[in-house]
Amino acid sequence: AKSPQTATILAGTRVFVAGGRAQLWFAFADESGPTVEIVWDKGNNQFVKLEGEESVETESGLTLTQISTTEAPNGMMRTMIRVEWDDSN
Repeated sequence: AKSPQTATILAGTRVFVAGGRAQLWFAFADESGPTVEIVWDKGNNQFVKLEGEESVETESGLTLTQISTTEAPNGMMRTMIRVEWDDSN
């Protein structure tokens, strides 16, 4: 996988990102945006609140930016997140 990547996640589900280096879990969303948990390197984790189009640099080395958070046709919340990382090594 090459940086950047767009991840689409339904509430309560996980996706692998950055070529399997980490996974994102969409915990919940409120009016200001989604909260996701990022898990990497044998169980390290961090909860990240994404608001507007503000980029958040995480402890894992990934930078997350909310693209959109909407209600999917099935009524579940769905978020699209831009995931960026240093793939120079």
